[in-house]
Amino acid sequence: MRLVICVFLCRDSDGRQIDEVFQKRNPEEATDDKQCTQLQTIPGVGPFTALLIKADIGDVRRFEHSSQLISYLGLSPRTYQSGDSCHYGRLGNWGNRWLRYAIGLLAQRVAHRDEH
Repeated sequence: MRLVICVFLCRDSDGRQIDEVFQKRNPEEATDDKQCTQLQTIPGVGPFTALLIKADIGDVRRFEHSSQLISYLGLSPRTYQSGDSCHYGRLGNWGNRWLRYAIGLLAQRVAHRDEH
């Protein structure tokens, strides 16, 4: 888990070396963690995505309802209400943008997998 955070925070002039170390250690760390192993049972979730989800969300039990997790991730639309009218806008910009991006890619992969 520390490796994931380090790669995002550390920028080295030799990016290739960091990438090689990350690609090598990524599956090892994901295999050692019970929650990451469980996340990898979801179609399309690999070691990197599992570590990203675990690093950002942590213990999912801290959210009482799924709607709280969705809002935390920034996957719920903005809501504009006045009186009896209610309008929904685009997705919010809160939450981890890289995690939202990864979840979007997962959704696309699953959608295309079901088409074939």
